[in-house]
Amino acid sequence: MIVMPTSLFSEEAIGHTVVLVKAKIPHLHCDWFEARGSEKSRLHLEFELQEDKLGKSELPNVDLLQLENEISGLIKPWKIQLRELLQSKNTGDEGARLYERYVPLMPSLTVPVLKYWKPWKIFSSWNC
Repeated sequence: MIVMPTSLFSEEAIGHTVVLVKAKIPHLHCDWFEARGSEKSRLHLEFELQEDKLGKSELPNVDLLQLENEISGLIKPWKIQLRELLQSKNTGDEGARLYERYVPLMPSLTVPVLKYWKPWKIFSSWNC
């Protein structure tokens, strides 16, 4: 079960999350369903694991913290990712100041385009 804020629980986020988790866990079959709530929503995944010769399934070895970070990166809006990046690369209020200065200048068409944008590649060359 994966719990997400309802504000981030979109069809796109669900799809990306299901694909990622299915790729991380070796399985024969996977079913999933969603449960939406007012503040938090849940994505339930059920895996049929491969059995050994004795009919036992071995639980996959998955680093849950790493998986959580990967899911968070997939579903987090680009504006939040940008703000966090600028704050991590700058001291004091400089990151917030840069965010407030440049985000309003980005055209509204930027939102879908930046879905695949890797801001750390651009801002790392800006010495942020």
